Amino acid sequence: MNELPMKNTLVTLILVISAAVFLMPQAALSVATPPPLDYSGFVKCDGVPNPEEPQRNVRCDFNALMDTVIKTINWAFVISIPVVTALFAYAGLLYMTGRPNYRTKANTIFTSVGIGFIIVITAWFIVHTVVDWLVDKSVVPNATIFIEQQIK
Repeated sequence: MNELPMKNTLVTLILVISAAVFLMPQAALSVATPPPLDYSGFVKCDGVPNPEEPQRNVRCDFNALMDTVIKTINWAFVISIPVVTALFAYAGLLYMTGRPNYRTKANTIFTSVGIGFIIVITAWFIVHTVVDWLVDKSVVPNATIFIEQQIK
């Protein structure tokens, strides 16, 4: 009969120690300063700067929007290259089988993928050209400051 209270005490002690081990790092991390912001993703701005948060000082303006558009089209272009390669390889395998229905399917895949990749390259070129026309690095920041001064 004496073993039961001892066993309950031992289980309670193990639970308390386990909880302390798992909760102490959380308490220590909650006191630490926030990590620096990382702008390595698609969107590299914070919205409207807030004086209460000095670490968030990258403004979202027209330049940031155009930078996001460029990053998105570059990402789509980079993703399309392995997809096109895989589809060309698949169509090549179908073509090498020698069956007439597979050759027809391979020709359709070659044509569709070729036209699609030409569209992707054209879209990439058009977006880069239009963004270069719209965003002049020497004029746009000054124009943005001028517009904001007029609004205030």
